[in-house]
Amino acid sequence: MNPKDKIRNLIENGRIREALQCFLENLADGDTVSMDDVLGLSGRFSRLVEQENDGTVSVDDARLERANINKSILSFVQLWSSGDAGSILDKAIAALPVHKDADLGLIQRVNCDRIKPVRKFNQTFESKKQARQPFQFYFLCGCPNEMPDSLAERLLYEIIDKEGLDVQSSVHYLFAEEKDKRARIENLPLGIDLAGSKKKFKEYVQKRFAFANTDSFEAFVETGLPRLPYKFVFTVFKMGESEWEDAEEDIIGYLQWTTDTFKTAHPDVPTFLFFFVFEFRRLYDAEHIKPQHAAILKQLEQFCEASASSIFREIIPIKDMHLADWLSKLGVDNPNDSSRLVEALGQTLKAEDRLTIDGERRFHMKDVQPVQSRIIETFRNKR
Repeated sequence: MNPKDKIRNLIENGRIREALQCFLENLADGDTVSMDDVLGLSGRFSRLVEQENDGTVSVDDARLERANINKSILSFVQLWSSGDAGSILDKAIAALPVHKDADLGLIQRVNCDRIKPVRKFNQTFESKKQARQPFQFYFLCGCPNEMPDSLAERLLYEIIDKEGLDVQSSVHYLFAEEKDKRARIENLPLGIDLAGSKKKFKEYVQKRFAFANTDSFEAFVETGLPRLPYKFVFTVFKMGESEWEDAEEDIIGYLQWTTDTFKTAHPDVPTFLFFFVFEFRRLYDAEHIKPQHAAILKQLEQFCEASASSIFREIIPIKDMHLADWLSKLGVDNPNDSSRLVEALGQTLKAEDRLTIDGERRFHMKDVQPVQSRIIETFRNKR
């Protein structure tokens, strides 16, 4: 088994420390992933284990951090190639004529295609803004391979840019990492039943805003006190398909309670945007949606219609032309340059990740976004 597959296999089996050790043992000078990159992840994992042993991190936070570390390891594995041979993809990236003044900010990591859901969101957001709705709920449903959580991240950055918000003072969202201000994707607070989930949600709000106790949750909604000094507050919650099993009624009830709780909020509260990300495998392929998933989605659509919430399902694999369009935003206008990059990406993929839908080549977002990040980091370092 080659080192890449071995690392992937270790991650799938929850053996993070061994995966990191395998990565470090196989790195060499000149590789496209540096020793510092992997050592940084190893340090994060060691700190997490210490916090778990000391009891200074909650079970939910620890699970989220493990998921983030796994995600980072797998992204590095995809981008890793030997410095001696070099990869076609890395050579294609290095040869891109990215403009020296191109915007290489946060949003460029997550803004490839997805035009339809973004347009729908902008229209919905403007309508709710005009109606002065202080609490807004958006439900994003997609296959994990299409990374619906990163669509929520993109929508967050779009609002910050559109509204001219100062990240330090007028908007509040949690960072995945302090240094780059990327939004943190959090597990939806869930208990063993509906009552437990409500309790978990109140505890989440209490912890995030340092309220005195969970009773402050109701008081805040009713009175707007303690007053928060922000114009917008963003939260992105995520839940996998397995957590729906035998719990559909409780979860729909939980969502109903959440939206009902905020219906009569005090006018002094900031505008809260809640993004709920629900993942269902192969949701983009109507022929392969599981019956139980189709039933859950129908319930969600009915719930959203009744609660004046919004649901987004148009989260699908992207066309190669959309990656070329993204490159043009960086000043890569020659089709030959973008074609080389697209072809190189296609050659790095496993057979099962090479998609053709309606006669057109498509890419999973899980394969596109690491390349976006690699391009951004490569050209940032050249400035």
